[in-house]
Amino acid sequence: MLLPIVAVLVLLLAVTGAAVAFALRLDRKVQVERVDLERRFRELCKDLGAHEEAGAFALELNEQPFVLRLSSARGTANGLELETPVEAKDAPPSIRPGARPAIEGRPWVLLRRETWADRLGKRLRINREVQTGDEAFDAAVYLESDASDADVARVLGAPEVRRRILQLFSHDCQQVSINDGGPRLSVTRDASAPLDASAVRAACQDCSIIAAGLPSFRGQASRPPRWLAGPVAMVASAVAAFGGFIAASSAYEDYYPLGREAIWAGVAVGLGVWLVVMPLIGALVRGRSGSFRVFVACFFLLLGALPLAGVGLAVGLNGRLDGADATELRARVTSRWSKTLKSGTTYYVRVEGLQNEGAPVVVPVTSDVYAAVREGEDVVVRVGRGRFGWEWLQGIRRPAGGG
Repeated sequence: MLLPIVAVLVLLLAVTGAAVAFALRLDRKVQVERVDLERRFRELCKDLGAHEEAGAFALELNEQPFVLRLSSARGTANGLELETPVEAKDAPPSIRPGARPAIEGRPWVLLRRETWADRLGKRLRINREVQTGDEAFDAAVYLESDASDADVARVLGAPEVRRRILQLFSHDCQQVSINDGGPRLSVTRDASAPLDASAVRAACQDCSIIAAGLPSFRGQASRPPRWLAGPVAMVASAVAAFGGFIAASSAYEDYYPLGREAIWAGVAVGLGVWLVVMPLIGALVRGRSGSFRVFVACFFLLLGALPLAGVGLAVGLNGRLDGADATELRARVTSRWSKTLKSGTTYYVRVEGLQNEGAPVVVPVTSDVYAAVREGEDVVVRVGRGRFGWEWLQGIRRPAGGG
């Protein structure tokens, strides 16, 4: 393993260790907060008159059944979930006159606060979001769904439904989910906000009106169309990142460059390819509400993968296609050291006096060479000219006679 790659690995290990220590400390803090949250949650349910059923609490308000639970998902560890069925009685006149319209299937719709990343994804024309035509609603809420635009527009067609959803978001609501795993409406509130019974009752009232204003869903749950572009792009980017690292490592091991020209050339080529590939990735994965997340993941994976692959290509081709005779140069060892990792021990020497390298050069050596040479001694460095003029290390040995 060569010095630059080892240095990067050591840095990554140090950063990873610090991140793990921080995560463990944060996890302990979350556990303490969770215990206090569960205590406050039980007090809230007692105030509401809810009764416990299978780890959750059930209650009924205005003839509408509700289930209350604390979110167990990591992303919403402090979330208070309110859930109610959407197969309720007909909508009242204030919501929609006449019978509730019907939709075949149960399209899944998730609504959450719109973020700057969502807006950026839409400006880049990567994210696709169904617009209801209600400017205030569309600006404040981000809508995720794989259902057709027509079905989503019908789900949120009632103005009172949209108004009540906005009201939920203005009172510590994090997200609203419709038909997630079944014909139900699920609302996640920020449990770090005060858990008082009046606020929960108000949220339940809004949920009742929303549930009554939704269409009547018939038949089996709608199956979203299979989308392979995003997963394939992410897997390909991850494979490219791993392959780029392997390519750079192998090229360094076989054709170790004595200067930095090959490295910078490889990075430039990789970045050039990255600039060409990313618009293609954007065009490939665009058109979904979550497309920008996929694009960002590919963005950073390929930002590391392609320059690494470029370095591997430049260093490898420069050495492999080198048809010129090698040059043997005499240099002096100024220092020597080793680094031991789980994968083994790597040995290095720093030499000075190479004709075309003004500054001292660090080169990897075998354990035999490392044991034989001493600081202040001369060594013979076998240097390849390189197909593109970038000198590379072919070998290092002690001079004949040890002098």
